[in-house]
Amino acid sequence: LVAAPALKAALSSLRSTGSSGRREEVSMGVIQGGTVIGLLLLFGAVKLSGGEYVGWGVAGIATLAGGLWLWISGLVVAQTTGRTDWSPLSGLALIAIAIMMGILGTGREAIVPAVTIGAAICVATSMCADMMADLKTGYLIGGMPRKQQIAQIATCWIGPGISLATLLILWQAYGFGPEQAKICYERAEAAGPTELVAYREAGGSPTQLASGIPSLEAPQAGALEAAIGIVQAKDVPVPMYAAGAVLGLLVSILVSPGLGVMVGLSMYLPFSYMILFGLGGIISVILTRLKGARWAESKGVPIAAGLIVGDALVGVANAVLQVLHTTL
Repeated sequence: LVAAPALKAALSSLRSTGSSGRREEVSMGVIQGGTVIGLLLLFGAVKLSGGEYVGWGVAGIATLAGGLWLWISGLVVAQTTGRTDWSPLSGLALIAIAIMMGILGTGREAIVPAVTIGAAICVATSMCADMMADLKTGYLIGGMPRKQQIAQIATCWIGPGISLATLLILWQAYGFGPEQAKICYERAEAAGPTELVAYREAGGSPTQLASGIPSLEAPQAGALEAAIGIVQAKDVPVPMYAAGAVLGLLVSILVSPGLGVMVGLSMYLPFSYMILFGLGGIISVILTRLKGARWAESKGVPIAAGLIVGDALVGVANAVLQVLHTTL
């Protein structure tokens, strides 16, 4: 409901496309062809992941529902990214999975196809956010939207490919999730008595990670697991969801548009993450007052971005070395 004005504006802009002179974007034929190909691929993914459990008709209904939700999510994400540089990907993906489980059922066999569609929607909506950010930057510097769109379409496979490779490397090296300590302990136990003794000497146990192993809790995956469990148990706490939605709406309208999301994130992300976010915010306020807003924007933001990216790159590099050491 809150996004209704933004959706109306997006639809109005689509209807008026082409009436203002030379078209600067890719043709509607390309967009329509890509939509058909995407729906066919989504249909194939649903049928293959569901196997005999998902019939052809159910797969078709799930594909159409997923495509419709993807279209709505893309409009929402494009509008929010264009206006605020923030995109609610996690929430939209969770809603998509809940919708798919409503169509496919709540049995264990429905989890894989439901999560498959949710992952596809998450990747596609993230591309909407990326596309909007690029188009906004291109508009500011006088870029041609058509060229940007062609580049995005031609390179859309790179991001998911790198992400999957990174996840596989991290899983092979450290494992992740709420039971990461148990996974690492079982791997050390399977490797032999020597490895198990060394793991225990480093402080490792079925409930405690050994020293030197980073904690990869995957909080968003935990939230997804909890949501799937609630749907399967048919015990959805509707009053709590409604209360959260009302509070988020009131906070966003009366205080700040993005504050409701931050409050929600602070409730399900690990406390250690929120402490670091809080410290970063305090440092930003202090530096802005001491050095000025221009310095904080031109110097502080690149430094903070470098810390975030550098930490991730070092972690992945260590994981690669760990995998190579194990396999060689």
